[in-house]
Amino acid sequence: MTLPSVARIAPLVTIFADRFGERINAARVMEFAELERVIRAAPLVTGKDALALLKLARFGEVRTAKNCLRHDANVLEVFGVEGDYDGEKMPIQDAAEALSVAGVAALLYTSPTHTPEHPRWRVIVALSTPLEGSPDQLREQRRHWTGVINAILGGVLKGESFALSQSYYFGRIRGRPEPEIIRLSGVCIDQMEQPPAPVFPITSGKKKSAADSERFSDDGIEADRSADLLARVGKLVREAKADHEIHALQAQHPHVLDQADGKRAIDRAIAKAREGWAREKANRANGSSTTNGASDDIGGKEERIEPEGAPAIAFEDFYAVMPMHAYIYIRNGELWPAPSVNSRLPDVELGLDNDGKPIKLKPNQWLDQTRPVEQLTWAPGEPQIVADRLVSGGGWIERKAVSCFNLYLPPQRKPGDADQADVWIEHVHRVYGNDSAHIIAWLAHRVQRPGEKINHALLLGGAQGIGKDTILEPVKHAVGPWNFSEVSPTQILGRFNGFLKSVILRVSEARDLGEFDRFGFYDHMKAIIAAPPDVLRCDEKNIREHSVFNVTGVIITSNNKSNGVYLPSDDRRHFVAWSALSKGDFTPDYWNRIYRWYAQGGIWHVCAYLESLNLSDFDPKAPPPKSSAFYEIVDANRAPEDAELADLIEILQNPKAITLSMLLQTCNQNISRTGTFGAWLEERRNRRQIPHRLETAGYVPVRNPSAPKDGYWIVSTKRQAVYARAELSAAEQLAAVRALGVP
Repeated sequence: MTLPSVARIAPLVTIFADRFGERINAARVMEFAELERVIRAAPLVTGKDALALLKLARFGEVRTAKNCLRHDANVLEVFGVEGDYDGEKMPIQDAAEALSVAGVAALLYTSPTHTPEHPRWRVIVALSTPLEGSPDQLREQRRHWTGVINAILGGVLKGESFALSQSYYFGRIRGRPEPEIIRLSGVCIDQMEQPPAPVFPITSGKKKSAADSERFSDDGIEADRSADLLARVGKLVREAKADHEIHALQAQHPHVLDQADGKRAIDRAIAKAREGWAREKANRANGSSTTNGASDDIGGKEERIEPEGAPAIAFEDFYAVMPMHAYIYIRNGELWPAPSVNSRLPDVELGLDNDGKPIKLKPNQWLDQTRPVEQLTWAPGEPQIVADRLVSGGGWIERKAVSCFNLYLPPQRKPGDADQADVWIEHVHRVYGNDSAHIIAWLAHRVQRPGEKINHALLLGGAQGIGKDTILEPVKHAVGPWNFSEVSPTQILGRFNGFLKSVILRVSEARDLGEFDRFGFYDHMKAIIAAPPDVLRCDEKNIREHSVFNVTGVIITSNNKSNGVYLPSDDRRHFVAWSALSKGDFTPDYWNRIYRWYAQGGIWHVCAYLESLNLSDFDPKAPPPKSSAFYEIVDANRAPEDAELADLIEILQNPKAITLSMLLQTCNQNISRTGTFGAWLEERRNRRQIPHRLETAGYVPVRNPSAPKDGYWIVSTKRQAVYARAELSAAEQLAAVRALGVP
């Protein structure tokens, strides 16, 4: 049986900002390769308490009295198992060896407090099917699979490994060694053919609960929380002037109210803010500036004054977003809190009560009842309010009597003449020659079909000052500047990803990323460049995470061919266009002429041209053609061992099956051709690289079905791993192995 690549195993990983569990930094599906990059890229901190924590589980929104999301009752699904070892005797390499022999895909990393003399590490394995059920059911199911991993590792895991919501630190502490990470290929733990009987820890005494282990004792952190609460109280006083809002906020922070000093501080903040609010109202009545006297208030903020003649804010400008209990201003897609809506709109009179007094609704309450939407999304080509449909994990689902607010805003274009776009077309041809036809068709597709995914990115390369930005300038207006996002590679790898809501996403100056980041950037971009996934989760500041359609088209620009973007030889996601021109090939008047033409209406001529271009021959789902520049980038990223191994296999005439012993023997017999490569193969520290190098050469490991524990074959009286050509079927691979003379 051929083991699946670990890159295809992708559990959902939740990352908590810190040990308090009040904020989730990310909750998304990650391949083990991406999770490895996240661990390696964690910021350097001075103490353990500043580290983030990870967990292979999905959490809900139920908070404890300490405002913590990380507790057993809040676990919704379990996607894998984490194990913790701090016995300080077993090296991480021994644990990796045991898991590798068992054929289990895993990610192991040393703890932040690990030292070579006192090893401490964590192990992460995935489940092929998420665990669901009540907390008690999840706890029992997860306990079973944790016991299986514990059995494979010889029963060394700590008892905390069996706790349902237990999460684990990761990252780097100043003065401590860099984390050592080992990633293993194999199967998910629940896909093992013959898993061992689970081994559970021996417990005694009182069981420690998750809540008991999460005490908020850090005075410095409490002080920060108190200061934040006081600022928010002041803001509510200014904006809402409503006691019940303030009391509700206080009730969410019992850790401050429990302290007498904290309670008095809140009372003082309320009094000071109310005093400032009264002073500001008096200033307004006297015609004074609203910025004087109010700036000293806690939470003080200059109020926006509408210019004379500006259109009034109306009820029709808002929808109530029910999951967030916020109100979206349809003119720009921003969310308003209830106090802000109520301060700009009048109360709604519903009639008179029995005493003849008017019955009134607050504006936000009226919007809740008459203009609600159940979901936010971003979907080009759909109406602003998508009725009777919601977005699920893979696309639209039909649901009567619900609606979804579409954050996409179409472009606003001025009239143009497609026949007068020659200046721009000539510039594209001058910079990218024969590649320009594909570039222009790609850009036209973004303009004409913004709701359809192109399954490859444009990689536009060349020296600085040759006009890459000039090519894209009118395209921004063609799709709408608000639908054109520009980010750096570092931002792509960060937490917030609001840039997914773009028709064109430009990743600028992808150069000098470093060996690790280039590979990390390539893997991270896979889901963004191509679909599926058809829907992505969008995480923006101050907006609840929501689903958006994966239709963004990616343009990567780079000035460096040798150490810019990483591309493997089998890549099907990038069209590479590289210009041989330099800045000196253009005169200053050349750029003045183009931008003068843009200002005189040329931009709108380009928009009209892209809007009218015939795309009948352009297939957005087909792999892009490969240019000579593509292969130059691929060659720049090859490891020298890959070429030497390919030569060695060629000497063996590309056999259907191969072993390490065969490679070593051939090296010794052809030392004049293979040089020192035999010594590299014999070096034990390189053994873990050999399966990856062979996979690059087209060979994958074949497990021995008669030896389920380790999967090794007996070749020439020695237990060995055997590799077969990847393109062979499973039956052909087994036949090729047996052709080597193994039983």
